[in-house]
Amino acid sequence: MNSAGHDLPARVEVKVCRPGFGASCALCCGSHNYDADPAAIGALFARRARILKYYQPEYLLRMARASRSPLTGSYYFSGMDFMEGDIRKIYDNGARCPFVAFTGMAQVGCGINEGIPCLKRDCIMSYQGKNFSCRAGEVLSREEILFAAELCGDWYHYGILIQRGEMIRDLMRRRPLSQAAREEIFSRLEKIVREDLSLHLMADYFS
Repeated sequence: MNSAGHDLPARVEVKVCRPGFGASCALCCGSHNYDADPAAIGALFARRARILKYYQPEYLLRMARASRSPLTGSYYFSGMDFMEGDIRKIYDNGARCPFVAFTGMAQVGCGINEGIPCLKRDCIMSYQGKNFSCRAGEVLSREEILFAAELCGDWYHYGILIQRGEMIRDLMRRRPLSQAAREEIFSRLEKIVREDLSLHLMADYFS
């Protein structure tokens, strides 16, 4: 694995959800709560991206806003059920936003807010009156984020790995990693996503 990317100047901002190296994350939106392999989930995200091209983002935002309960502040959006596809959830009580889609270069993101200012109150997965908290973004160092991004280089395994800080630090100590080692790591991550309910619960991303 090439580590040249870790020499990025300190002034260059590293965003944990899109750090570069082809990695991206939408785990807090339920991007991994699908009982299917990464290829099948990716096909669904690609299909959504194609569908969303036919809608103006402002129209989708108005639909989302109209679905918010004035009593609880929660969204009850159900106007585009066809976006969900037919893949079962891993956890029925886990989050899964129908607007997670590929937003370019096989990166996952919000199909509504992509390209226009993202307002927290317009996220159908948000909780009114609570603060969003990305555990990975708050705990991991810049170097750890870049290492995970370069190691995985995708949206699926990267999103899981950044929730495992101790695992990242152990892997960094074992550098350089062979291709066989990377495949073993990916296999472990694919098991973790099915065993750890906390990765899929919206309440774990808000305080």
